[in-house]
Amino acid sequence: MVALGEGVTAVEMGERVGVPWLYSACGHCEAQTHGLVATSRTAALPSTSLLTPNHVAHIPARLSAVDAALLICAGITSYKGIKETQAMPGEWIVISRIGGLDHLGVQYAKARGLHMCAVVIGFSAC
Repeated sequence: MVALGEGVTAVEMGERVGVPWLYSACGHCEAQTHGLVATSRTAALPSTSLLTPNHVAHIPARLSAVDAALLICAGITSYKGIKETQAMPGEWIVISRIGGLDHLGVQYAKARGLHMCAVVIGFSAC
């Protein structure tokens, strides 16, 4: 990060953060309010980007950039889907397909103590 916006408390200068694709999730990006300026080392973003602090992913030091990238993109999609079910440990959920995102969904479900039924094209395995 090169600068924090006025009143930003969700992140600290020097903290490792990732940028999930959440453009227009809350309208603040368009209004450029509640922003922080971060530097990016990826080809996907310009060298400086205005970001909403509540929508960045905090990256622990022990997590590699490669592992963090997977979790920030596909991982957030899978996690949010499971979270929205409001399933509690010991309850069942269905995960349709086991593809690029869904293998993470299986891991999240297991970590949350959920039982799952994976439905794959042509058959199901519970």
